[in-house]
Amino acid sequence: MSRKSKYSLLAVALVALAACGSTSDTTQAPGKGKLTYLGKESIPKDKAEMVFQQTCMACHATGVGPVILGRDLPPEAIKLFVRHGNRAMPAFTEAMIDNETLDRVAEMVSKSKAPATQAAQ
Repeated sequence: MSRKSKYSLLAVALVALAACGSTSDTTQAPGKGKLTYLGKESIPKDKAEMVFQQTCMACHATGVGPVILGRDLPPEAIKLFVRHGNRAMPAFTEAMIDNETLDRVAEMVSKSKAPATQAAQ
């Protein structure tokens, strides 16, 4: 199996895992509070928003990767990280995220506001 095929298969598996379930489910994550898993009816119709929520935020909103929202990151830097990877972040080829979608995702992240902080419990 070629490297490109392996990455494509990985991307499909990640999207499939992120979209699993048809109803909401809430569970307790160790040390992180409650996590809510939404049903497939919550999948955005906009492709860039879907990629952002299901691919980027799978790590960048769960503490696996650094927070990327509200950091005024330049779109070109975001695209560079996405295409070439960085440390534990894998590279995402054009077969996984097309250039048009990546451009729109990079703009969304670049213009994003910082997430609201959770109150200490």
